[in-house]
Amino acid sequence: MNVPHLTKFAPSSRRSRVGRFAAATALVGVAGMILAACGSSSGAAASSSGDSAPASESSQSASSASADNSTDSADSASSSDEPAPSTQTIKIAALAFPEGQLIANVYSLALQDAGFKTTLVQTQGRETAEPALSRGDVDLDVEYSSSMLEYFKQGASTSDTDQNLATLRPLAAAKNVTVLDPSPATDNYAFGVATKFAQEHNLKTLADLAAYSKSNPVVVAGIQECETRSYCLAGLKSVYGLNAKEFKVTVLSSQDSVDKLLDNTFQLVQFDSSDGVLADNPVTILEDPKGLNHPDHIVPAVYTPAASTALRDALNAVQAKLTQELLNAANKQIQVDRAPVAAVAQDLYKQLKG
Repeated sequence: MNVPHLTKFAPSSRRSRVGRFAAATALVGVAGMILAACGSSSGAAASSSGDSAPASESSQSASSASADNSTDSADSASSSDEPAPSTQTIKIAALAFPEGQLIANVYSLALQDAGFKTTLVQTQGRETAEPALSRGDVDLDVEYSSSMLEYFKQGASTSDTDQNLATLRPLAAAKNVTVLDPSPATDNYAFGVATKFAQEHNLKTLADLAAYSKSNPVVVAGIQECETRSYCLAGLKSVYGLNAKEFKVTVLSSQDSVDKLLDNTFQLVQFDSSDGVLADNPVTILEDPKGLNHPDHIVPAVYTPAASTALRDALNAVQAKLTQELLNAANKQIQVDRAPVAAVAQDLYKQLKG
């Protein structure tokens, strides 16, 4: 896959999905394993690799035209006025990075179980997917609450998820997009310490670590840009007062970073909150009460005319059960174990509906 184009939009002061997922996958052959055809009780998950078509429908390309339809959107019609799911094909935008493909496949399986037909549409980023969604070229997109809000209104996101959604929903509605319920799981930068280290020093938050560092300067590790960014080391120093004696550049989402954390070479490491390496390593993510990194919950974004009661119910049921633990474990299967995305999606969906 062409990772440099797979961006999750964020303003320059926040993180870039390019750097994060380039590091997370280490440029392994994700394109070869993404969305392999995989059967289920409700039909095969749509497949797509390179230019191949999804299993259920021929592949469609989302247009990247810049003009948006900015008509006001209303709530979808009552269920009695809605067409039967079996008469509808829901076009799902599948962003070209592993986690985006994973969740798109899970949504596809959930909608198939609810009676819908589905097809996956390859898109290269939010700047392509959101205009396509607003026009109805696609019906459903995997989104992230804070980053989506920043796309519509830079500087608007906060550390308060409810406030972010309250701000986001009318902005999205004006573009003919309905934002459904957030998952408990997030995908944003987070900072971790060895669990043993946290227990020994009673560390639960970044503020706790900052207090500890006053008399015990710590070594911080992260991607290269972390050293000067307000959401990373610079913010840890200015907002929390962290006393860092040294900064080390490391590969995001790598086992090497974890190993150096566990042997106390590093005391604090930058991670993604949904990193697969967090699934089975004794690492504790410290709480961020001052909101250096705003929580980026996964949310389904739906073309409003397609947001039927049946569709909302099917997706919201999945969303309610998508915990951080389940997401990290699924990402581990993809990032670490190199399992095919579609197969992981099948397993994850079984857990979500069970």
